[in-house]
Amino acid sequence: MKKILTFLFAISLFSCKQDQSCYECTTTIKITIIDSEGKDTWSVSDKQSKCDVTESEIREYEIANTDSVTYTNGQARIDTVIVTTCKK
Repeated sequence: MKKILTFLFAISLFSCKQDQSCYECTTTIKITIIDSEGKDTWSVSDKQSKCDVTESEIREYEIANTDSVTYTNGQARIDTVIVTTCKK
């Protein structure tokens, strides 16, 4: 009985999916304000894990979560850049 339990445990251990194909995604938001008083820049980043997705799905996720916007009002200008990159 002990041999059977050991054998079943070994089979269940090796049958588990070892590589889950997870991606570590980092989204960085950088805001730059330029006005008559000078230039200020801030940035913040966030990390997320995305598992069980294909290469094309993760590239679509990167594109959907990457953007750039510029707002101008007189001499004031605000640039917002959002970049998402994912690595295995």
